Amino acid sequence: MRSSNFPSSSAHSAHPGQSPMLLGIDFDNTIVCYDALFHRVCRERGLIPAEVPINKTDVRNYLRQAGREDAWTEMQGYVYGAQMSEASPFPESWISFVPAGRLPCPAGSSATRRAGLF
Repeated sequence: MRSSNFPSSSAHSAHPGQSPMLLGIDFDNTIVCYDALFHRVCRERGLIPAEVPINKTDVRNYLRQAGREDAWTEMQGYVYGAQMSEASPFPESWISFVPAGRLPCPAGSSATRRAGLF
């Protein structure tokens, strides 16, 4: 699938006339830490109390125990889609060394049906 956000110039391809390769990278808890972002977004929407630890798993578990699985699914789509740029890279992650705006790749998620896909 080709994203309209990806440069279409053959200058980005090793072989002129061929489309550039899209490389999928798993950001979740490998390159990017979403703990604080999930906590903040859920607090802003009144889904969790402040006492829930700032940890994605604890936020998820709280919502599930409260019978709010749909809210958790919706938050995944929102965080992994529209809010993805607000997440923090892990300090030792290679992505933290890439200057802002210098990595021409689309961002999306296959985590949920409501995710912000390409």
